[in-house]
Amino acid sequence: MTFDDEMQAAAERAVRIHDAEEYRRRLSQGLGRPIISAELNGARGIIVGNRWLTSKNWKTFPDFLIQYLQSLFTEEWIKLQEGLPTSDQHPLIRWLDIVKRALRDARPTLAAGVRSAQLTGAARALLSLAYDLYLCAHNATLQDILIKRLRSKTEFEGALYETYVIGWFAKAGFHIQFEDEGDTLRTHCEFTATHNETGKRFSVEAKSINSSSLRAGAGEKPPSIRRKLIEALSKRADHPRMIFIDLNRAERPTADAPPVWERDIHMEVARCEQDLTIGGAPAPPAYVFSTNRGYLHALEGPEWAEFAIADGFKIADFPIGKGCSTILEMHRARNRNIEVYWLLQAGFHYNEIPQTFDGKTAEEAFQTASSKRIRIGDLIRIPLADENDVPALIVDAVVDQGNSNVLATCKTDGQYVQVILPLSEVELAIYKREPDTFFGVVKPTNREMRTPLDWFDFVASSYSTARKETLLDWMKASPNITDLRLLSQEQLAEIYCDRVATSFWKNSEKGKRTQSVAPSSE
Repeated sequence: MTFDDEMQAAAERAVRIHDAEEYRRRLSQGLGRPIISAELNGARGIIVGNRWLTSKNWKTFPDFLIQYLQSLFTEEWIKLQEGLPTSDQHPLIRWLDIVKRALRDARPTLAAGVRSAQLTGAARALLSLAYDLYLCAHNATLQDILIKRLRSKTEFEGALYETYVIGWFAKAGFHIQFEDEGDTLRTHCEFTATHNETGKRFSVEAKSINSSSLRAGAGEKPPSIRRKLIEALSKRADHPRMIFIDLNRAERPTADAPPVWERDIHMEVARCEQDLTIGGAPAPPAYVFSTNRGYLHALEGPEWAEFAIADGFKIADFPIGKGCSTILEMHRARNRNIEVYWLLQAGFHYNEIPQTFDGKTAEEAFQTASSKRIRIGDLIRIPLADENDVPALIVDAVVDQGNSNVLATCKTDGQYVQVILPLSEVELAIYKREPDTFFGVVKPTNREMRTPLDWFDFVASSYSTARKETLLDWMKASPNITDLRLLSQEQLAEIYCDRVATSFWKNSEKGKRTQSVAPSSE
């Protein structure tokens, strides 16, 4: 290998590592503005919006979040609340007390004295609020009026949910612009969300069912969103509407099953489409998201359910699959509602709270023993029969979790050999948290195919850029080949991917059960 070849290989490897790190960072932090942080003179610094905050006590990102949250509510306010009778205290005080007790009892489990504790409902609630406020300040403007509402015991629930929705949009890559709270001449939604890539704007309204409602908590009455939907639709909106309604129910997980209230909410939205009026006129269309954060009702334990379902109120092609009879129709419906689809995906993929400042897992950032990670593109030395160790380039690798090792494919002197390399406990823990980037490249593993669109995307990843002539050759036996020749490459690729994906889906176990291209409710 010449010097130029080595430089080219090194450059390509650097690009792959950068792409993998960015991929991992996005999985940890979402699509908004990244965490910007550095260590200097023994202190950790972090940029929040246009502010530079520092402390010598922030070993983990949650360390920063808890202190950041307390600084927003202020030490004086917290002390005042702690001095009140328990029944009169703000809910945040109980969350803080549960978390502080858990941290006091926890022992260091990682290097640098880092402790880990069980993620109770209180810890989830506290860290979620802190993270959402950080996201708001870092990606938009943290309004004083929002903090004032959060400090108010009577306004806390509504403000808490609004903050949750703001954080969701920030993680999904939307720019957030708040409405003028001083404008009392007209009603208005909470904020306008503009997608950073497409530029499309949405008027967003967030409503939460109050804990005093007989439908909240463990109340016997079933959940209902009709009243909150009317309130939200009554607000003036300058752009297509997105409405978020939290059910505020106590709910336990049920083995990946959908929430028991899902079907009832879908049916209620359908009924509202038929009879709901606003100011004597038919109600306007809206994307409706019904959510439930069960951790708010399971503060002392780790068992809760967290769900979000979507409905298209008077929107014929949403949720994706509604009214579609083919995967191609679903794909095109998704493109027409792509910003909302991306928002849903963000809620699914970016729901965890970062543990570190740089996107690393806690195991990797605070491991107790040094360990050199195995990376594709590394040059290692391997033994060959009757020879001394020789240099070899790792070109591919897979993890065997059962035996705690890596099966690496290496290239040496023009031949390929397979080598078994051991994995430490720390490395195996890192792999379980970030399997797609463990080897320093983006290498998706065990991709789950849950819907027909998953199959379409899988096929499109390979064939969407195929040349038009190649696509026509693959479809030359089609009875409508004459019409296909008139289509563009993009149109042909969509049709070809639809045909292959449909075949895969119908032969999959889930496809056989549903006997339909539309995604089931499973």
